[in-house]
Amino acid sequence: MMRATVVTLEYFVPDSRKDGGEYRVKTGKVERISQAKRVVVVSGESIRMNRIVRIEGELFAGEF
Repeated sequence: MMRATVVTLEYFVPDSRKDGGEYRVKTGKVERISQAKRVVVVSGESIRMNRIVRIEGELFAGEF
C-alpha cells in the first residue's frame, strides 16, 4: 500500500472583481491529480495546475 503524499503548494488566485489577486499556500495530502481537468486535489481543494507556482514535499527532496 502506498503512503499518502503530503505537499505544500503555493498558487495564485485571481480576483474576480478586478485585476490582480493573491498567492495562497495549501499543505495537505494529494488526493487526486487529473490531467484531463488539469487540477490537483489537495485535502479536498481543487487547484488548477496552471496556477501553481511552487511545490514542496518529501517526494521533491534531494537531487535529481
